Amino acid sequence: LLWVIPLGIYLLTFILVFAKRQLIPHRWMVWAMPFAVVTLVIMLARMDLKAQAFSVLAAPIAMHFAGLFIVAMFCHGELAKDRPTVAHLTEFFLWISVGGVLGGMFNALLAPVIFPTVIEYPVTLLLACALMPNLGSKTTNGRTRILDVVLPVLLGLFTAGLIYVLEHAKINSPKFLLVLECVPPAAVCLLFLRRPLRFALGVLVMLVATTAALRPEFHNALVARSFFGIYRVELNPDLPYIHMLRHGTTWHAMQSLDPKERRIPLLFYTKRGPGGQTITSLPPELKQRVALIGLGAGTLASYAEPGQHWTFYEIDPEIQRIACDPRYFTYMQDCLGDAKIVLGDARLSLHDAPDHQFGLLVVDAYNSDTIPLHLLTREALALYLQKLTPSGVILLNISNRHLDIEPVLANLAQDAGLLGMIRYDPVTFEEFQGGKAASWWVVLTRNAPWLNYLAQDKRWSPLQKKPGVGLWTDDFTSVFSVFHWK
Repeated sequence: LLWVIPLGIYLLTFILVFAKRQLIPHRWMVWAMPFAVVTLVIMLARMDLKAQAFSVLAAPIAMHFAGLFIVAMFCHGELAKDRPTVAHLTEFFLWISVGGVLGGMFNALLAPVIFPTVIEYPVTLLLACALMPNLGSKTTNGRTRILDVVLPVLLGLFTAGLIYVLEHAKINSPKFLLVLECVPPAAVCLLFLRRPLRFALGVLVMLVATTAALRPEFHNALVARSFFGIYRVELNPDLPYIHMLRHGTTWHAMQSLDPKERRIPLLFYTKRGPGGQTITSLPPELKQRVALIGLGAGTLASYAEPGQHWTFYEIDPEIQRIACDPRYFTYMQDCLGDAKIVLGDARLSLHDAPDHQFGLLVVDAYNSDTIPLHLLTREALALYLQKLTPSGVILLNISNRHLDIEPVLANLAQDAGLLGMIRYDPVTFEEFQGGKAASWWVVLTRNAPWLNYLAQDKRWSPLQKKPGVGLWTDDFTSVFSVFHWK
């Protein structure tokens, strides 16, 4: 939804700096970039992963876009200043294109492998600072070189000490505390901007010191990264017997480390929740063969019974490694049924499964920020029905911060001639402390007798349509029509 905006900003800066008439003087960007970088570094160090509503995220996103514009204008402006005569312009732009290809390959292929988190973003900001022109005296001697290193180190010590003292002070205003912790180090760092190396090192130590001085909310037992994002297996210091799997900003699984309780499904999958209620209420013959799109930590494997065959379709090998490592989660290891994992895109992998063999198909491949749209189209639903028995059930976890999937499924159900119901499962504070999370679940089926039995629970209600939400197909989806803007 948002990736096209930074791409547009990036291309716009090329247009502006290589235009015949400069609309924005380059010297403005040279002076503006240090302030933009320092602001972005503070935001990165103090990033609030718990921010949920788009209205809360809109301001930080806009600031990152503004920072991208300023930094790109500076870097491309330096390129434009350095362009050769007309006779060599072809070679000049060829090498710019080669650099773009290499940069894209680095970000898409190398960075997810060599970096555990998105380190390339702050590294890029630091390199931009190091490439700044020397705004002060060009005279360099041994003393200035030493100061280029010593002063940033002192800034780092000052930043860490200041944060440590303020975090233990009794300041009740979080915003005022943030100002006290960030403004003094940022002001000192900006005093270094006449020496590019000194300024870049100052930004680096400020970022490191700020991150190191803040007490993490959770202890990371594992940090792993793949093409699909960053995964953390976290241990809550307040609940040291609980492991949690976080993908991006969302918890996807939670498990007790107590041997007596580790087979109990938690978070979205509790037995009293919609998902657990659906699975346990199904006739035994519909649970002999179960397909699940999305593995997570394998929590749903705790519902498998002896003699049943459960097949998990998972696209990310990193998730498989986490779910199958007993140091982090044991749901797959403790599964009472026959559970196997098929790696690959579910739409492709399901084609190889025999038709009409599954009594239950669970779609649980969404997270708080994005959904794989190709799993919510008319063609995807047709594939699911092809693999289900005539009385089979499709169970979908549509818990999501930003998208309202219910009207999409209402239209798909009507188009396919299916019956559908939805249940929202809220959570109290006491339940949350016990490991339960609020969730939305939907069931789709042609099995009217079973659905009528489920509908006796008044917490379930028929799917509701929404004006403006069309029928999603492989050729048409509209995220804007189901986006939560507040």
